[in-house]
Amino acid sequence: MDFSTRGIQFYPEYFFQAYYRPEETFNPASGADDRLQLVLVEGGSGLLNLSGRLLDFIAPALIFINEKEIPSLEHSAALKARAILFHPSIVNSGFTFKSIREEPPGDPLVYWQDRSSLRPFLVRGDGFTGLLPLGPLSTRRAVELFDSIRHQLVDQPDNYWVCRSRSFILELLTLAEQMVMTPEHIGTTLASAPAPSPQLPEHPDLLGENSAAGHIILYLHAHYAEKITIPALTRTFHTNRTTLAEQFHRATSMPVMTYLAQLRMRQASLLLRDTVLPISEIMLRVGFQNGTHFWRTFRKHIGISPTEYRERYCWLMRPQ
Repeated sequence: MDFSTRGIQFYPEYFFQAYYRPEETFNPASGADDRLQLVLVEGGSGLLNLSGRLLDFIAPALIFINEKEIPSLEHSAALKARAILFHPSIVNSGFTFKSIREEPPGDPLVYWQDRSSLRPFLVRGDGFTGLLPLGPLSTRRAVELFDSIRHQLVDQPDNYWVCRSRSFILELLTLAEQMVMTPEHIGTTLASAPAPSPQLPEHPDLLGENSAAGHIILYLHAHYAEKITIPALTRTFHTNRTTLAEQFHRATSMPVMTYLAQLRMRQASLLLRDTVLPISEIMLRVGFQNGTHFWRTFRKHIGISPTEYRERYCWLMRPQ
């Protein structure tokens, strides 16, 4: 089966190498050796055999399956799951299944950041098995992103459906990476390199939902597109301004609003680099209503304007 999405009204002759599967049953016959598979388990539990490696999972969770792993369900109870299947070239047109496992050629900054988002599919070991349990906040965000991907791939509402599909897949990948793909989890299997976007603090405990700072961080990752203020956060987390600031700074070494700004700029730089969505739409997607404020904040954190950033780093706008 060809796990691609064909354009309907917009780009009717175009086949986008991503596919939404509304019901995932882990049937080996429906697997794909030319796609990465990201599964959202929303209900139930099961025991999954991935080419001889057993994963015992319970909802809610994300499961990352690469093209070499053949999934087979050994046991399940009340399973409710859906999946996104995609070729790595939708993350970067230069990516193949071979190249994402090799050292970068030529353009390392863009290559490293794009490759970094695929690490959950590639890294296997004691620190990470491909299974990512989700808490309430991360589940909500994952469901929202899956719904958005479904809408773009299935309904194709306008001629930006390809770029928006890619953008939501990238947001889902970066959310997962920020949650678990820290050096403590991946060892030295894949190195990391500087990228032209803000780097958020990495610590294995920060994004767990058992710490005060972890709750706040996950909230920011789930709601950065909305208006967020310190008073609103203190009400949400039943604390006061001083305690919130102290706990967050102790965990991240930065103020809450600085972290939020860097998170928003990281997402903005990702969308500028890997899509051709209008800058005005990207501005709204990352929580800004005022263009001047967005431009000023982006230049402060990145060093150049959004337009200059896109011209310099957007691989989709380069001559083929």
